[in-house]
Amino acid sequence: MNDYAEYIANRTEAIHKCMAELGCQPIIFAGAGLSKRYMEGPSWIELLSGIAADNPHVKKSIAYYLQKHQNLLEVGEQLVDDFHTWAWSEGREYFTEALFEANVRPKEFLKHYVASYLTARTPTEIESLQADHDEIRLLKETRPHSVITTNYDTLCELIFPDYTRIVGQKIIRSPGLSIGEIFKIHGCVTDPSEIVLTKSDYSDWSIRKKYLSAKLLTYFLEHPVLIVGYGAQDPNVLAILRDIDEILASPGAVVPNIFYVIYDENIQESSTPPSDLLLNLGSGISMRVNALYANSLS
Repeated sequence: MNDYAEYIANRTEAIHKCMAELGCQPIIFAGAGLSKRYMEGPSWIELLSGIAADNPHVKKSIAYYLQKHQNLLEVGEQLVDDFHTWAWSEGREYFTEALFEANVRPKEFLKHYVASYLTARTPTEIESLQADHDEIRLLKETRPHSVITTNYDTLCELIFPDYTRIVGQKIIRSPGLSIGEIFKIHGCVTDPSEIVLTKSDYSDWSIRKKYLSAKLLTYFLEHPVLIVGYGAQDPNVLAILRDIDEILASPGAVVPNIFYVIYDENIQESSTPPSDLLLNLGSGISMRVNALYANSLS
């Protein structure tokens, strides 16, 4: 057995041991990396660049806005006026008539266009995914208790068609945490108004996040958690873990039931990646979790 194969065997054994000890199926925390891998979905910056290219009222490239603001949420905020203006002029055909009522917020035009843009690029059948279908089959066979995602698209629903989608604020209002649910914590293309896309959206979401984290805490305490499709220090993951750090973490110890899967295409047979990962949660707080570095998700 080569070094990397031994590493994978050890990591797999750790996951199986965790599942046996907790006696329940894992929670999958799914990020944009899955959409990129399985349907060539855009990253956040690619998404903003794509919609900006469609709108003649956006006069600068996204790189210009990033140089100016250094924050994609701020960039989203800057695009609101451009999409509002476009919708009320030559771009009206791209937006539903309901958006032109007097009580609709200007940023709804941006969210609506993002939803349309992603929907047009999301396959409606799993057979159409540009991916290793063995990987998708294995992902389905994990039979997760539930899926949590910050993705706007409907890839997770395509992979787990029998699961119930719960979007945005409805997560907080839902009566309990049941088996077979997909929590779209940053919104979904099926409900554009719930999409978290701008600085003001994120401010509103941050207020609700404490309640969301409290509701998800049971999952993080009682289930194995597989974090897949996120970078090693993704702010979306850190934002949730920061809220529950005091209950989950012991100083210096690895949180035994959280496994952070990190895609690394440069892994070789001789590679021996680290088995844990130190997450910087900010304000001098850190959390150590299990790591699984992989060049495929099989």
